[in-house]
Amino acid sequence: MAEEPNSGNRAGGIEWRGYAQLGAIVFLIAVALFFARAPGRVERGAASGPAAESVRPTVPVVHPSPTEQALTVELTGTVNLEERVRVASEVVGRIAWVSPDFSNGGSIRANEPFIRIDPAEFELQVEAAEMAVREADAQVWVERAGAEEDIRAFERENPGVEPSEAIRRLPSIAEAEARLMRAQADLKLAELRLERTNISLPYDGRVTASDVEVGELVGPADRVDRPASRLG
Repeated sequence: MAEEPNSGNRAGGIEWRGYAQLGAIVFLIAVALFFARAPGRVERGAASGPAAESVRPTVPVVHPSPTEQALTVELTGTVNLEERVRVASEVVGRIAWVSPDFSNGGSIRANEPFIRIDPAEFELQVEAAEMAVREADAQVWVERAGAEEDIRAFERENPGVEPSEAIRRLPSIAEAEARLMRAQADLKLAELRLERTNISLPYDGRVTASDVEVGELVGPADRVDRPASRLG
């Protein structure tokens, strides 16, 4: 009966030590959790400070500039003739030369002859016209010189009297000058005919059909070729 109080004391001491151990364990766990979380809070605070700016990533920057580049575009379409023309010789003669470009499908340039008519006859016509001009010019000079001589003779015989138109040979001079102008016009016409022995177009063209040959006799009533088309 005397041992019952001691047993109760031992049981109470054991229970107290158990609670103390449990409290110590809880305290240690709390301290460990505190220190485990404290560095995370410090890092988050440091990330918002100036040190965070020094670790920003560096990236390359490209500044684009405009450049020229040719693009190839493949298209399909239909090509039509803008207009058709018929080429004919304005003078009568035999063809002396035909350009190799003046053939089916060939291209001819503006103001470049592609057919030549034999110019021999027309060159002679120009020479004859030039001689006619010189002759008419000489006749004018003769009439004017004769008029001056007649005027001087009239004034010697009739001092102070105005010589008439007949004495001054005005009708003869006018007639001679008219013949000179006619001869000059004939020369221009002969030169024009000679120029027309070279057949050309005032614009670029493409030949759709041609059947002329060297030695063929052509003239204003004959077509030199079939239709040619105008480019552009």
